[in-house]
Amino acid sequence: MKEELFEQIKEDLIRHEGYKQEIYLCSEGIPTYGIGHAIKDTDPESAWPVGTPVEKERIDNAFKTDCDDAVNDAEILVDDLYSHPDDVVRVMVNMVFNLGRPR
Repeated sequence: MKEELFEQIKEDLIRHEGYKQEIYLCSEGIPTYGIGHAIKDTDPESAWPVGTPVEKERIDNAFKTDCDDAVNDAEILVDDLYSHPDDVVRVMVNMVFNLGRPR
């Protein structure tokens, strides 16, 4: 993926998800931080209480992993994803980021 497109997707997700440098409960009550990173049992933050600060570097790394996962899933769901206009790619990745491939 082009770096410019990745940055646009990141901006879209920050606008939609927000950017929080602490653990909070999302609308579904799931502990979350950064740019909508739902904390998994395997995350080092899994035992941290709500309100605990999270370092920018950790937020950036979690977002990169989450975004890479969303891009990979979008590539599976949409044939020849990058043959579509960038706006379509951005929407598809955003939807997969928020919903996940199974949904």
